[in-house]
Amino acid sequence: MNDIKVALLADKSIAILSINRPEKRNAFRMETIEEMAGVIQRLEDMPQIRCTIITGESDNAFSSGGDMRAELQYSKEEPWNLKKFNDLGGKMVLSIINSRMPYIAAVNGFAFGAALSVITACDFSLASENAVFAIPTSSMGGVPGWGCTQLLPRAIGKQRAQRILLGNERIGAVEAYSMGLIGEVVKSSALMPKVMEQAERIAFYPPQAITAIKIAVNHGLEDTLEKGIALEGDMLMQVNPDSNFQEGLEAFFEKRTPIVNYDQVFVYKR
Repeated sequence: MNDIKVALLADKSIAILSINRPEKRNAFRMETIEEMAGVIQRLEDMPQIRCTIITGESDNAFSSGGDMRAELQYSKEEPWNLKKFNDLGGKMVLSIINSRMPYIAAVNGFAFGAALSVITACDFSLASENAVFAIPTSSMGGVPGWGCTQLLPRAIGKQRAQRILLGNERIGAVEAYSMGLIGEVVKSSALMPKVMEQAERIAFYPPQAITAIKIAVNHGLEDTLEKGIALEGDMLMQVNPDSNFQEGLEAFFEKRTPIVNYDQVFVYKR
């Protein structure tokens, strides 16, 4: 059985990537990371895919994070695999951040440990009302991996992040929303329909604009405001003279739906 399931929807413009180890609450083992990284790369090479949803193949678990039995084995007997496990997870998370397309996390239940890195790497995150977030690594005497100590403070601020990272607090869906960890809380039965609605809306928009905005936001967060505004200007001048933007403006004034050219792919030129 594959650790990752993939479905293509909406004329194959949207991919759903499901972590498929429900018997282990969708915990990541080495094979899961390698398989997921491979799927992400294949989707990246399919220009017709314009939005990807990540979720867990379970009614009560997005992912419980790293497979702790595997991590125990690595810690006791195979320290080189402990490093490999973390390095592969970190690279996979970065591939989501650096992707040309938006990623949406559909958090259906427990999201522990490294799962929070996957969620914060995504551009949007929606959670069911029964979702619970935690990183228990400090209570076990370990250091979280996959960028947890870097992404979480960037997403919700140092003080709130330390409640989870150092204090080992479990955070419910409503509080996670108030922290800014997730963007919306919905009933469990409404989670995937709501996520699909958002994905379909994004997948309809001109892809070069979506990619450019994602680059501007993510790169800008890592730099000074001055450089971020300059980067935004670069994005604007590379995208706005495009025929899709002209068509969008004309459609706005003519009160009609724009005709989007999806063959135009944005490649950032510094």
